[in-house]
Formats: sequence, C-alpha cells, structure tokens
Amino acid sequence: LNNLGHAHYKSRDLDGALDMYEQSLQCQMRRLCARKDDTESEEFDFLSHLQHVVKKVDRLSNEKEEMDQITFALGNVASTLRNIGLVKQDQSNLEEALEVYGYILTVRK
Repeated sequence: LNNLGHAHYKSRDLDGALDMYEQSLQCQMRRLCARKDDTESEEFDFLSHLQHVVKKVDRLSNEKEEMDQITFALGNVASTLRNIGLVKQDQSNLEEALEVYGYILTVRK
C-alpha cells in the first residue's frame, strides 16, 4: 500500500496517495499492536495504537529479537508518516503536516 501511495504521489494524485498511505499506516499499526479488541470496522485511532506500542516496548525491553522486529516495524511506520506529511504539505495543509511530523518524533523516540 505504501508503494501504491508513492505511485499516486509521483503522478501528482495527492488524494489517492494520501488514501494509500493512510491505509498502509493502519495495517502497519494494527499488525504491530496485534490487539484482540481491534477490528477494522472501528474507526482507526493512531494515538491509541501508538500508546499500545509504547507499553509493549516497555514490557519487552529485555527480549532482543522481538525488540528488533518492533524497531524495524516502527521505522516503516515513521516512513509512512513522513509520506503522509509530505502529501499534506503539498496539499497546503501545513498544520496537519506539522501534526504528522510530530507523530514521527514520537515514533522515533
């Protein structure tokens, strides 16, 4: 989905790019969280999912293999957020872009 978003972005279809990037972000975060109470039918709440990941990281700080997997997955999430921020910036939604860039800082911490 992230690659499809990039294809839309390159062809200047910003709405299509944003849609693909947002779908990619939801899939990545749902996979990363693996919450039993999470269904695709409910509205996606990025901050709730991010808080869940932070708690998971705190619990797993001594388990290297799983931490490596989470670190890699969070790198992908940050990349997708960057793409979303770029689209919002190109759409002149500067406040929304700044909000997304703030999420990147949280993910990278």
